Amino acid sequence: MNTTEALTSDDFDELDALLDDLRTRDEEVPQWEFCEGFLAAVVCTREPISDEEAVDALLPEFEGETALFTSPEQKARFMALWARRRAE
Repeated sequence: MNTTEALTSDDFDELDALLDDLRTRDEEVPQWEFCEGFLAAVVCTREPISDEEAVDALLPEFEGETALFTSPEQKARFMALWARRRAE
């Protein structure tokens, strides 16, 4: 799938489900609406911020590992959806 392809309603539902799952391990994981605002701020900064840096700041327990994620595949899927939304 192209990283510049707009997210569909199914993609947003998947993001919500991923965040709900992460929230079972850390109640501080935000809702997607908060993540969307955070992403808008990241995109508008003067200095570029990588996706990894942004997600580390958004999900502090993430720490570049699979701490919140149940698998590397789950992390990769979240990052892929994040990157597509950022590209929009």
